[in-house]
Amino acid sequence: MRIRLIVREFATCRIYLSVRLYFSGFGMPNTEKFSNGSPAARGGWLPRRPARRPCRRTRWRRSFPRCRPPWHRLEIDYLLRECENFFAIAPKRSDIRSAWVGLRPLVNHNPAETGRETKSISREHTVIVRPEGLVTVTGGKWTTYRSMAEDVLDRCGNAGLIALGGPCVSAKTQLGGATGGGQRYTLAEQAGPHSYGSEANVVEALPGADRVIAPGLTEAMARFAVRYEFARNVEDVLARRSRLLFLDAKAAMESADAIAEIIESETEAPSRKAEFKALAKKYLHPSH
Repeated sequence: MRIRLIVREFATCRIYLSVRLYFSGFGMPNTEKFSNGSPAARGGWLPRRPARRPCRRTRWRRSFPRCRPPWHRLEIDYLLRECENFFAIAPKRSDIRSAWVGLRPLVNHNPAETGRETKSISREHTVIVRPEGLVTVTGGKWTTYRSMAEDVLDRCGNAGLIALGGPCVSAKTQLGGATGGGQRYTLAEQAGPHSYGSEANVVEALPGADRVIAPGLTEAMARFAVRYEFARNVEDVLARRSRLLFLDAKAAMESADAIAEIIESETEAPSRKAEFKALAKKYLHPSH
């Protein structure tokens, strides 16, 4: 029964593919929309992200997509054409550092309207509490995970499913490494020890603090990922800690051997280097 309930609730959630290109050395786009009115991405990643500029297009998939769906040449062509309106100097294929497709669950409150354009679909999350006590949260973005969690707990408390201990304190709770003030850095700053806030001294004390493996990634930062952030293979470090794979696939592939050596020196876990290199090739544009 619970499986059927989950399927029914997620009928309001449609999976969209967000095609993304990353360029290096370009300024901020001067618009937030494509020519057809759909939203485009601007800005970078927070935190520990090398400065890159994204260009993104979202489309709907009728069938449930694979975990890592491939990008299509026509979509690359479309994004490059649109970039002519974004930048003073339009990027070329050779400027693409990484091309990939993300999955986005967007809430469609009118499931019958399967032809709706993505720009008309809400990016907000939705919390549903069934009379049986099943709680579903869908939609939203990973950048708003705190707000999503707070709304889920509030709904559970209001439905009498849990006892709340008081108002939520998440907005004022600092995460690990929070500096509590002091010098601030912009998104254009290359990642480094300063990206770790109050834990910067821990990173700098590790072996390899002066050895740069890739722009924005040192040996010490990789060791920190293994020792303190539970990284256990090359993909963990280059895709889930530094995000280098998504921002510069060629640099990530060239860094794989060095990262594998660090993992093998820190842990007995298999580095899965070969698997990562095969994955990184899918993020490379044919121009490389």
